[in-house]
Amino acid sequence: MLFRSGCRSHLSFRNVITSIKGPHDHDELHMPWGVATTVLEYHVYNKLFKQNWTVNEMLGLMNKYAHEYSPFIDNIFEQLIAESPFKGLPVTHGRNPSLHRGSLQLLFATKVKKDPKDPTTSFSDLISSPYNSDFDGDAMSSTLVPDVFMAQGLMDLRPFFSGLDLKKPRQLSKHIIQTKPEIGRAHV
Repeated sequence: MLFRSGCRSHLSFRNVITSIKGPHDHDELHMPWGVATTVLEYHVYNKLFKQNWTVNEMLGLMNKYAHEYSPFIDNIFEQLIAESPFKGLPVTHGRNPSLHRGSLQLLFATKVKKDPKDPTTSFSDLISSPYNSDFDGDAMSSTLVPDVFMAQGLMDLRPFFSGLDLKKPRQLSKHIIQTKPEIGRAHV
């Protein structure tokens, strides 16, 4: 009997994190190209199968563009995200070994990065405090949620549910950082 240990779970990935630059929602996640070609591989195969692609053609396409941008595959990624009944593809996102409230959150992959040379997963720095992440090379684990039923069961893991402290009624959790308003300074 063969026992496997230390292997990656299906539909999961782990890589270095960066913050999303530009306007975004606090519960968005931007997935790197290389990760998407692996994690969404069977979703892409399903689309291609419906277009009468052979198995060898599908494997050849995904192998060729695993580390190279393809507008054709990117279009399929955009279709998958648009077809999701949520704002994007549901993904659990967490940093081990953090165990406090908010160390695992449900985010939504709203974008696949078009630059294969950017291997980082990006998310909002507004929700980074519960993860104890400071974007200095930290790696985090994520898992694509496979169906709507499971995603609905994980809705309580969305970031805003981690705001209140469970031990002190009507008080914010110490794991949430409230941003301070920046007061304009005169430039010298």
